[in-house]
Amino acid sequence: MPVPAIETRIWMALKNRLLSLSLPPIAWPAAIFEKPDGPWIDVMNIMADNARIMVGSRGQHDRSGTLQLLVHHKLGTDYALSQETAGQIAAHFWPDLNMEFLGVRVRVIRAPDVHEGYRSDDGWWVTPIRIRWQSFS
Repeated sequence: MPVPAIETRIWMALKNRLLSLSLPPIAWPAAIFEKPDGPWIDVMNIMADNARIMVGSRGQHDRSGTLQLLVHHKLGTDYALSQETAGQIAAHFWPDLNMEFLGVRVRVIRAPDVHEGYRSDDGWWVTPIRIRWQSFS
């Protein structure tokens, strides 16, 4: 069985960390998802352009990106609950946290950002969380 690509291993390190939390249902990238009646989370991994750090055809690269989570609560839910859910998730990804999958290490490079929420067109209060990560791989 071939070793997964570096991008896959980065994703799996991040995904496994999310799975270690007790969370509402998650809409994973590219997965079919039916919105529940209660809270749920939309997940995206936004990868930045790689930066070459060593000369040579197979040297390591500085890879970075943002794990973006959108926490959804029905409109009418107490605002503090949406903030608490987002804050608990953010606290699970503290600065300098190292995650690893099949030899690729991913590090949280700063405290996650919990942003102000907004109303969606379909009746949800959406609270964004952005988790900045980096991998020298």
